[in-house]
This record gives sequence, C-alpha cells and structure tokens, in this order.
Amino acid sequence: MSQRKTLYDMMAIMIRELLENTDNRFIRNFFTISQKKREEFDGFLSNYFPEFIKEGNPKEISYPYGISEKIIEKIEGFTKSCLEEENFLLLAEFLNKLDSCLALSLRNYTTEYEEIFGLNDNWKEQEIQLLPRCYCSWEHKGKAKNSSYSLNHLLNHFYFIDTKTFHRATGFCVSHIFIRESIFQRALERQALRIGLTPLYDGAELTLIYEEKENCVFQVEAVSDLEIRKVNAVSILEKAKKEEVDILCYPEMLGSPMILKALQERLQKFPEEGEKPYPSLVAAPSCWQNRSNKTIVLDEMGEVLCVQGKQHPYSFLNNGQEYEEDIEGDRHICLIHCNGIGRIAIAICKDALIRNYIFHMLDILKVTLLIIPSFSTGFFDFETNLEMCKAFDCNVVWVNTCSAKKISEKKAFSLLGYVLKTGKRSNIKNGLWPFGEEECPKREGKECKDCLYTQDMYMEYRNY
Repeated sequence: MSQRKTLYDMMAIMIRELLENTDNRFIRNFFTISQKKREEFDGFLSNYFPEFIKEGNPKEISYPYGISEKIIEKIEGFTKSCLEEENFLLLAEFLNKLDSCLALSLRNYTTEYEEIFGLNDNWKEQEIQLLPRCYCSWEHKGKAKNSSYSLNHLLNHFYFIDTKTFHRATGFCVSHIFIRESIFQRALERQALRIGLTPLYDGAELTLIYEEKENCVFQVEAVSDLEIRKVNAVSILEKAKKEEVDILCYPEMLGSPMILKALQERLQKFPEEGEKPYPSLVAAPSCWQNRSNKTIVLDEMGEVLCVQGKQHPYSFLNNGQEYEEDIEGDRHICLIHCNGIGRIAIAICKDALIRNYIFHMLDILKVTLLIIPSFSTGFFDFETNLEMCKAFDCNVVWVNTCSAKKISEKKAFSLLGYVLKTGKRSNIKNGLWPFGEEECPKREGKECKDCLYTQDMYMEYRNY
C-alpha cells in the first residue's frame, strides 16, 4: 500500500514539474504578471480551493498533516490538469499561495537534533528536499532574486534543494538539522553573534605513514602531545565562556576521541548560578582516524549536533614524489539551520579550496555561514578562493593552527585565521578581519596556551 501524500509532498511534486517544464523566461514572466491576470488567478483559486484561499488571500494552516486525503486528491487532479494544459503560471501561483498558507506550521520548527532530508516524504522519488527557510541577519533581502533565476524565488517561507542537480554537479548528498534560535538568545539580545577562533597549540607534530601502491598516499598515524592539546582545548573552552563566545571553532587535525570526551564532560557541567553559559556551538578539533578526517559539532550541553567529514584529500611533495591524504570521504554534507544565522556548513581545509564544491554549497544549498578548520602551511588560496562568498552574503570563519609550521619552512605565520563579514550594512563593520602570530602570547614570553581570537557578526531578531 502506497504511503499517503502530504501537502509537503504535493509542493515537491509541483516544484519538480515546474523545474522540468519551464525555463528562466518563465521565472521572469511570473513576477511580471499583470494585475488583471493576477486577479483572474486569485478568483479561480479562491473558488477551486476555498480550503486554502479566501478572496485571493491565503488561509493559515497550522497543522498540514491534518489535511484530508480527499483534498490531497483534489490537488493532484489540479496539478495534472495544469500540466496537461501547460498552465504553469497558475500552478506556480498556487504553489506561492501554499507557501504562505503553511508559514505558521514552520514557526519554531526544530528537528530535535535528528537529521532529515526534507519535510516531504517523497524527497527520494522527486529529488526535491522541501525545507523551512531560516532567515539570515546579514543576508540582503531580494539580492538572490536580482542576481539569479530560480523557482526558489517563488517561495518566501520555504526553500528547496534540487538534489538531482546538486548530485549531478557534485556527487554529494545533503542532510539537515534545524535548531531553535533561542539557543543564541544572548547573541540576539546583544545583536551580535560572537565567533571564537583558536589555533589551539603550536607544538603538535604529525607522524605520517607513506605507502606506495598504485598511488602514493599517506596516513596520519599519530599526533604528538595529546595531554597538552587536551588541557589547552578545555582551557580555551573556559576562556570562551568568560568572553561570551557563541560559536567556538578549533582547527583541523589536532583532535582525538579523548579531547572530544574532555570537551563534552566540561560542557555537561552546568554553569553555577551567576556564571556565564558555554558557547552555544563548539566545532571541536577534527580527528584523523580510520581513513577519515571529521569535525564534530557539539551544543552547549556537550551533545553531538552533527558530524562533518573531510571530502577532498590534501596532497604534498615528499622527496620529489606527490603523496595524497588517504581518506575515504563519505560524500555527505550536513547543514545546520537556525533563524538569525541561516544555514551553517563546515568545509575542512582542502574542501574549501575546491571552487566547484564551494560554489554549489553557496548557490544550491544557500550556505550563509561557512566554518573552515584547517591544518595548512598557507593562507593565500583560502583568502582569494573564498572571495566568491561575498556575492552570496555568506560569512566565513577560517581557523588554522601554528602546528602546521612543523611541516613548513616558515618560521612564523602572518595569518592564522580570519573572519569574513559580508552582507547588508549594520552597526558591525563588514570586511576581512585577520589574526596572526603578532597577537600570540608567546611574543610576550608566555607559554602557548589560551589563544583565542573573537569577532562579532551582526545578528537580529525578527518577529515573523
């Protein structure tokens, strides 16, 4: 017996049909429909779908799963009729109305830390993921519409991912986690999202195993000074708490299961009365293990929110032979959605240098905050490659580690990380905000400990 369709399923079917049967000119035509034609559509839809539309205005639907099977069948018949008559504008108008009807059902939506592949159950069949559209504080309203042609512009409260196009272009699948904006209550109150970046430690050395088979590869066998890294990681977490950091970002490679456990245990210690809370999100240092390199994102209680693997291997010359990092990427991207921030993604080091990969993250997935943990001997390619993020109002956090000097001829790094702030103007200035070793405490004769750099991004509350 086939599963009963939902309103979300029907919206996904409409989107797929419009994608397959229309082009860019159709998008332009939709937004330039005359007032007379629009009134004609409104009159027809009000008569045909009084359950959803009254006098041209959408009715609020707070519980879409309560819609009867009879009404779903009616929508199926309407969709089929529009397709047969090639009345795609009327179908698009109804889709636009449904978007408004269902706005109330999306309010305070959360997945309770479970990954989903869309509100619609038919996401595999239709290759469409229908999702709540979380607003981004720094994103220009209407910028995407002015710079591209997309059916997504028909929707105000939802957005969709055409996984058929995304998978064809990248070979990747994508899942989603939705968190409540109240997690960032402090940031909303101060109208600033505070980002903390830490290089963590300058003395870690990698022990690499080189293998020459059909291809020359290397694996990370060990990273030195585990206890020092663990102590530093927890100490920096405490410092981030005192400095009211909202999102704390550690670098690549310097993690381990023991460090992750130590961070979780500290986060699980609920602050005493009067104490400041821990960061709302912590991107723990990535860990190289079993041919994978993964960053784990924790919430303020130490719970695992998502796991993001590195997809593209790093390569370098060793005695004249090029060796490639022996990782097996899982070809999976996890997006974290939250009102106020929009959509957060993590791209581990080399991932951020693959232009096609980043472009599709911005253009199709609509990422608005990109976090890049790195273990890199250079910064120029990151700085230039990620200039494209400005065109999509995507803020960037790039954090490197001083330990990368161990595999470099450089004695010092002029740049250890940066925050790129873009988008609309606010009381917080946009631009590229770098930090480097000139700010390192070791320059003042201190030990390598508690290195933490912070930057604020604009964040606003919208009563929608």
